[in-house]
Amino acid sequence: YETFYRDFPEDLKRGILTTRVISGAIQSVDDKDYFVTYDQLYLLSIREVTDSVGYSTSDNLSNDNAAFYTRQLDYYKNNEVTHWQNHSVAIKNYQGEPTAWWLRSAPALSGVPPYHFQAISSVGERTNFGAGSAQGISPAFRIG
Repeated sequence: YETFYRDFPEDLKRGILTTRVISGAIQSVDDKDYFVTYDQLYLLSIREVTDSVGYSTSDNLSNDNAAFYTRQLDYYKNNEVTHWQNHSVAIKNYQGEPTAWWLRSAPALSGVPPYHFQAISSVGERTNFGAGSAQGISPAFRIG
């Protein structure tokens, strides 16, 4: 957070809003399968990037406990990004090369180790990596 935030121009820092962020929990906390934080910078969830329409019950999105407490962001929705189409919109580049980037969603699928987290691959598709993998990040924030 400090690495990115300190390099932002002062007028941008003043415009960044604190955002209510809902994330899925692998285990229930206080009888909820999600938790809420209030952040200025945060990672996107799989639901905020791709749309859930047509996903099967064995899919990572439908198994993200917080998927139905948030929505697809307008940028991705307007570009019709789904699991099956328009992946290139979700590609992020680092030093001119496509790179994978972390999401805040942890898959809740059986057979996926608990230390794996969802990401967007270098070709824009949803995937997951072990927590020890070196992937990029694409911090999100709201301006008001």
